[in-house]
Amino acid sequence: MTKVKGWFTKGRGRDARHIPITEHKGLGSTGDLLLAPPLRPIKYLQDGFIGIRAKFPSLCKVCGATINAGDEIAYKRGWGARHLGCQPKEPTKEKKSGPWTFEYEGMKLPTGFGAYVTEHKQLAPALHPAKQLQREQLASMLPRKGAILELYAGKGNLSKSVYSKNAKKLILVDMDKEALGNAHRKLEGVHHETYPSENTEFVEKHLNNGLRGELQKDLTLVDFDAFGSPADAMKTFFNHYKVKRPLYVGVTDGSFVFAQRHAHQEYGRDWVQKHYGVHMYPRTREKYVEILDKFMNGLGEKHGFKSDRVNASHGEHGAIYLGYRLTPN
Repeated sequence: MTKVKGWFTKGRGRDARHIPITEHKGLGSTGDLLLAPPLRPIKYLQDGFIGIRAKFPSLCKVCGATINAGDEIAYKRGWGARHLGCQPKEPTKEKKSGPWTFEYEGMKLPTGFGAYVTEHKQLAPALHPAKQLQREQLASMLPRKGAILELYAGKGNLSKSVYSKNAKKLILVDMDKEALGNAHRKLEGVHHETYPSENTEFVEKHLNNGLRGELQKDLTLVDFDAFGSPADAMKTFFNHYKVKRPLYVGVTDGSFVFAQRHAHQEYGRDWVQKHYGVHMYPRTREKYVEILDKFMNGLGEKHGFKSDRVNASHGEHGAIYLGYRLTPN
């Protein structure tokens, strides 16, 4: 510690004051002090800095120039020292190493993959690599190019990256008009139609008119790429669409985290029973896949088709990606 002559500090903290050595009994006028006197009264500056005198030589964290012992400086614990006239720069935000870098209402979104929030304040994580690979594998099983219907289409990332190469026609449905406009521009040159509508409303309205005949004849794959649970939209779809030839189904279910949170409570089991018609506790991801398998089998028993799961994958934060092949009984 640098010794400074001429002053004695009496007291601590805000009660400290400086006394010339000659006024303090017990110390001669040539006595040395271990502590350099801070500015009194202490200056409380902005952003947690305080004004003090430097105890030892150092460098200013802002300009890099030398700070001499006894100089008046601004200091903040954990940050360091700077000249009173040097203002600290705004801290730069470091990018995290993983793709999950953006938080919205307590949930993390994969900004590295173009995540966004819809006008209806729903989370819309864009195309996850695990989902893309799972859907590409599913699309490769299609026997021919036909119509592909994507519900919860969002900005059309899945249709653009995967289905545009495997379809004669794409039909995209989402209640976010702005996102669908983005999808329309993204799919320029690809035969497609967009429908700004809530998914179940679209099914109830358009699968009872001219579009029903087209889909009944040409539909090869339907994708339920939901943010949360797709169960209600799936039940509505099969209430209006009869499986007369092999049909492939892509499913994204993002409700696992919610269901698992209540897995050990009656509420969790009752929620699964209400939406999926399955009496199970959703304790693990494997159990949730089993719930979805039983849900699909239940739809098949009701609507006259057989369901076989052909692939499965998942994301980091609970989303489950599944593919099914449906064949009429």
